[in-house]
Amino acid sequence: AKELPMGYSKFRKLFKEETGISPHQYYLNLRINRAKSLLQTTDLNVNEVAFQSGFESEYYFSKFFKKKVNLSPTEYRSLKRPPG
Repeated sequence: AKELPMGYSKFRKLFKEETGISPHQYYLNLRINRAKSLLQTTDLNVNEVAFQSGFESEYYFSKFFKKKVNLSPTEYRSLKRPPG
């Protein structure tokens, strides 16, 4: 938004009209999708997944993840990880 010839309020409004969600919600979704990918494809512990997804606290990450995905990170990993 800083590099565009408009203020944040205008940017936020246009972004939400285009995507249906706020820029902040979009950013949070990107972080959750990153966490999902790491849980599926790596052996990183939940704390490291949280950190690599941009969360400073494993507790907050786990709580937020469960709210968004309806599964804890550990449950998600066990259900979504390919066998092998």
